[in-house]
Amino acid sequence: MINLLPTKDKDIIKKEVLRRFINVLGLGLFILIFVEIIFTFASFFFLDSFSKNLDDHLSTTKSVADSKNLEELETKIGGINELLFSIEAEENSVVDITGNIKMILDVLPGSIKIESFSFESKKILIRGHSDKRTDLLDFVADLEKIDCSGARCFPKTTLPVSNLLEGKDFVFSLSIDLD
Repeated sequence: MINLLPTKDKDIIKKEVLRRFINVLGLGLFILIFVEIIFTFASFFFLDSFSKNLDDHLSTTKSVADSKNLEELETKIGGINELLFSIEAEENSVVDITGNIKMILDVLPGSIKIESFSFESKKILIRGHSDKRTDLLDFVADLEKIDCSGARCFPKTTLPVSNLLEGKDFVFSLSIDLD
């Protein structure tokens, strides 16, 4: 096509096309830079929240490691507590033998001589010598009457029948349950 415009107008049109091209190019670059800024801010905020989440996760992991140490310590403390409870139970189940022997000797009549005391599993075994059978029977009855805080101290005393066969001057054995 033939351009019949004068050269002066042709130059104005070229300048106008160039100006419009530069405007479109500038606007395009502005839009491109604006979009990049928006994506950069979005990436920055995403990476910042990811970094905070990672820091939280690391601190939680450290606390889990500390809690494993705490669980180990808790297990050790539980074992020590069980040991203490068993020692305390053992201590509470121990019978005061000295006090019981003292109570037995307090009611012992003069005609009975004790040769030995022995203790086995909450039971006191007494061996001795008695001048009369009645003194031995009175001694056993007195043992069963001893009062310990409203209850009898020796509720079950066992005197074998073989001890009662002889009437005078005999050796006896007596078993006292401490339950």
